[in-house]
Amino acid sequence: MLRHLRPLLIPLLLAVLVISLPGCSLDTSAIVGDSCPESDAAAICNGAGTHLLSCADGAPTTESCAFGCTPRAESCWVCDPGTRRCDGDVILTCETTGDEIPAATCTAGTCSDDGMGGAGCGACLPGTSRCDDAGEAIIACDATGMEDAPVPCGMGEHCEPGGGGTTGSCVLACVETCDGDDRVTCAGGEVREACPLGCDPTSIECRVLVPSNVGGSVALDSGTSGLAVGVTAPEVLIFDTDDGGRIDRYNPATGERTLVRMSASGSVDAGIYHEQRGGEGSETPSGAEIPDLAVWVMDSLTVGAMGTIHFVGTRAAVVLVEGDVLVEGRINARAEWLLDTDGAEVFVHAPAGGGGFEGTDGEGFGGGGEGNADSSRRGGGGGGSYGSPGGQGGSAGRGGTPGDPGPVYGDEGLVPLYGGSAGGAGADEIAAGGDGGGALQISAGGTLTVTTSAIIDASGEGGYGASGNRGGGGGGGAGGSVLLEAAAISIAGTVGAPGGGGGGGTQADPDGSPGSRWDPPSELRGLRGAGSGMHGGRGGRGSAEDGRRGANGEDKDDPNGGGGGGGGGAGRIRLNVRPGAMPTVTGTLVPSGALSSEGEVGVL
Repeated sequence: MLRHLRPLLIPLLLAVLVISLPGCSLDTSAIVGDSCPESDAAAICNGAGTHLLSCADGAPTTESCAFGCTPRAESCWVCDPGTRRCDGDVILTCETTGDEIPAATCTAGTCSDDGMGGAGCGACLPGTSRCDDAGEAIIACDATGMEDAPVPCGMGEHCEPGGGGTTGSCVLACVETCDGDDRVTCAGGEVREACPLGCDPTSIECRVLVPSNVGGSVALDSGTSGLAVGVTAPEVLIFDTDDGGRIDRYNPATGERTLVRMSASGSVDAGIYHEQRGGEGSETPSGAEIPDLAVWVMDSLTVGAMGTIHFVGTRAAVVLVEGDVLVEGRINARAEWLLDTDGAEVFVHAPAGGGGFEGTDGEGFGGGGEGNADSSRRGGGGGGSYGSPGGQGGSAGRGGTPGDPGPVYGDEGLVPLYGGSAGGAGADEIAAGGDGGGALQISAGGTLTVTTSAIIDASGEGGYGASGNRGGGGGGGAGGSVLLEAAAISIAGTVGAPGGGGGGGTQADPDGSPGSRWDPPSELRGLRGAGSGMHGGRGGRGSAEDGRRGANGEDKDDPNGGGGGGGGGAGRIRLNVRPGAMPTVTGTLVPSGALSSEGEVGVL
């Protein structure tokens, strides 16, 4: 009988043997039939109870059991080590082996997790921390998700959040204050701002420059753009003080003249604000009329080595710059002639009084007197005055009397902002006096730098030479004003406002030579014009020094010549920097001495 049952028993025994060996479930998602203690239930890949070594590396083994199944492609890890989740009211923590173990049991209904590996019994996630509401202590979250007692920060510290809001840490407290010239604010942490004019400890704000002559009525931030000239090619900017703040760009090579800023007072055009206004200060002395002002405001100003700025018109020029000023080229506030491409001369007149012409006194409070004629002999015109007196014109034979220089005026602070006065005309024949130098103020909220190659020129014009028979030469114009103020000033170049030379008298043909203007660096004053023939008087030299008047024109006592014009007096220079500082001057200032003074800027 057993022989008949053998065919049936062999498959049955094989089936029992297979069932008793470890193996995979039909869909290979579980390990079945092992002999480990937990073998009563199938071990699920990526399920609770499956050991890290069960399927992880393709060798289906545990610490003590071997299996004959092929593991699934994915890892058999239960969880990501270090993460936590809720299982009902129990917090499960994932060990480094990939197994989950209970970490804590929460009060019923209080366990919560964020689905991103964090879980706890309270409102916080274990391992995180935060700052208390006052920002003075750190509150940590314990292993159960409950917050610990606040831990106060140390002396001089405050709590600052970080880690996207998951951490709090004690750092040195940020206090809004002035730290020397730095303004310290605490928006989003400590922020430092360097203040060129210093920091106001009361308001915790950077101090702002208050420009001379316009007070606080014109703000330094009224402009929105900077201005540059001659950085890459030769060019000229022409600022018109009378025509609503118009600015033109002139190309000397082509004669092309293009508009930069239109005439529009009281408004911003091309990012540059302009305003025409009356000057400030008191008449010094009484009767010295306070000049009107033309004010431009911009972000920055750069005069490249190939650039020139000319100021034209009758008003004193004031340029306010919120940031820095760099001068590598030339700035002129004097009478000037420009040549167009067709050879035509375009006259550019500095903001100062015109010279005496055809037998008149020079314009301005310190204008030189005209020369006088007696019989056929003519005296030279007197030099214009400003910071120092001009020279007297030369007399002529047979009673030709000279013109006298005008009075000095103005104040060392250059408030009001006067220009130089013009020289008087020579007697009788046409020999005009030279124009006075202009009045220029540049005020910068940052730094003002005048490099070695740079020149700022407010010199007086030379008097004109006489023509015809026995004419007197014109007097030289006085130097004008240059007021520079900034947080810091560095001058390695040349800044000058000397007087122009007097024009030469004449005997007959040829005409007397005109007096020259300042020509740095070779000449630091206007030179005298030569008289014509043997009997024309030479003009006087212009003044370039403190206390020195312009030289007198040469007298001609013989009956055949006219007197020379007197030289123009010197102007004034003023350098104002932040309180407690000094300007750095390694270059040349003309005039020297007390007529080139230093002071402090106004700050707010």
